[in-house]
Amino acid sequence: MLRTVLLLVAAASNMLNAHADPDKTHSMDTYAAELQADTGVVGVSIAASIDGVWQGEGVAGLRASSSDVKIETGDLWHVGSITKSMTSTLVGRLVDTDQLKFDLTVADVLAEEIETLDDGWVNATIETLMNHRSGLSANINTFSLLTYPRLSDDPRGDRLRYATTVLSEPPQTPPGEAFEYSNSGYVVLAAMLELQFDSDWEDLIEAHVFEPLGLDSAGFGPPGSISDLDQPRGHRAGLIPGTKRSMPPRGNADNPAVL
Repeated sequence: MLRTVLLLVAAASNMLNAHADPDKTHSMDTYAAELQADTGVVGVSIAASIDGVWQGEGVAGLRASSSDVKIETGDLWHVGSITKSMTSTLVGRLVDTDQLKFDLTVADVLAEEIETLDDGWVNATIETLMNHRSGLSANINTFSLLTYPRLSDDPRGDRLRYATTVLSEPPQTPPGEAFEYSNSGYVVLAAMLELQFDSDWEDLIEAHVFEPLGLDSAGFGPPGSISDLDQPRGHRAGLIPGTKRSMPPRGNADNPAVL
């Protein structure tokens, strides 16, 4: 979903920069409507500043393709593929305050929790996990991933179980040598942080990233309720070509909570 959001931001930026004085020619809602028409998405929300001057916010479209409920300013949007950047920011802040070190190893933190930990992980550090050079594959196998719930009452336990599965096997390459983009690496990193600070990853992110940035509307997973169309919903391609179907904030609307 992040890719779509970035494309919309880029398109909106091009529209705004095409006009010397956008406030005199278009409202932000008009820009949003043009953007929606150009991209064919169900709903759009934009905000912009030019040379440090706030231009405002604009919205267009619907919260769900099957409804007539319009997008509103202030609606919450489900943005994907930012867990890693948020986690890296968390680690950086903890390192800056001398609460953590980049060279802390998997074995330092997880050896007592994972009895089957393979000896090959002794040199895998927080830094190699963050840089996708730990020796972990991209993902756990699909069959194993299906055993993790989309919505979980115990994501912390899920992450330790996930880490146990992937770390009981030897690294694909020696830690620190080869690059492979790895979701698994960040699940292991989260499990390490949870054990090191005896706190859920979600709570650590809130305390060290969301709160200092003033992100009082930030959260985890798809926003909104299942029963009410109170927030925009994600969409998948419909059965009929060219159509879209909305996804309620549960089930396949997100990755398993372990991720």
